[in-house]
Amino acid sequence: MSSHGKSSYSGKTQSAGVSLYNHVSRKFMIPYGIKKRDDYFEEKELLGIMKPNTRKLLCRPSIGMSEFGEAVEMCPPLIKTLHRQIDLDDVIDHLEEVKQLSEMFNNRGSSPQAPTESDLKRLIRFMIEPNDRMEDMLTRTEEMAMYLYTTINNIRQVQVLMMNPQEFASMSQHEQGKDGDFKRNPTLEGMLGYLKQEIFGTHIRRRDVRSRQRLLRQLDESSRKRTSSGHSEEQPRSKSRRTSRRRSPSASHSSEEEQTERVSKS
Repeated sequence: MSSHGKSSYSGKTQSAGVSLYNHVSRKFMIPYGIKKRDDYFEEKELLGIMKPNTRKLLCRPSIGMSEFGEAVEMCPPLIKTLHRQIDLDDVIDHLEEVKQLSEMFNNRGSSPQAPTESDLKRLIRFMIEPNDRMEDMLTRTEEMAMYLYTTINNIRQVQVLMMNPQEFASMSQHEQGKDGDFKRNPTLEGMLGYLKQEIFGTHIRRRDVRSRQRLLRQLDESSRKRTSSGHSEEQPRSKSRRTSRRRSPSASHSSEEEQTERVSKS
């Protein structure tokens, strides 16, 4: 067990997975203002938030690792592209402008003055007047911040779980109950075995499914090609078979006549 003590998660029922809007990243993001404590980003805080219904690594490890890989693979190139399109000095200037128009509305802020009707009108005018430059800045900066936060927070989540295998095992609640060995052996070795079983086994199954799907597509394509190229040849063959079947009775009658003639001669 980690130095932070027993996990805060003590659920008994099996997890039903993680809904789109219940991920740790959403719960860990500050909704407004600034972080209230210096220890906000310490691992104990993340461990306190992570549960089988907020982190897929705890209930569906193969999918959880896949989502982690997707975040780290796809977000950084987007961050790099957006970073080139953003002037941070320009961002700061815009934020300072908004600050001057809004700081008096903060009841717990340092502004000595209470907001007036004129303050409210100025803020409304600023918000609704067309300003393409500011709109572009807000859109690009928000997008880059989103990708950056998603990437960093996913790295932090996986790092904290892997650094604390006892906490990982304690909170783990595999949807199919396949984490028994890991719970009995909540060590680095046990964690490695558990993740190997989940990740590599899933990859093998997926490759097998993809292989079969590819073969089925090849069979379908081959069947279509034979149908399109041999359609005109199959019809005559069918007619030929029908003709041969029509001739069969006459051939049978001829054979009976020959037998009758031979008998009469004798």
